Amino acid sequence: MESSTTPSTSSVLSTDALLARGYPHDAVAVILGGNFRRVAALVWR
Repeated sequence: MESSTTPSTSSVLSTDALLARGYPHDAVAVILGGNFRRVAALVWR
């Protein structure tokens, strides 16, 4: 059974959650950038 959550949806939800917790936009970009996206892309294949 496939998950209904796609990587793009998960990224949006993660971004919203981090911003809601008070992380500044530049910190969220670093947290969700580079390695996170690379690993997420491998996991969500």
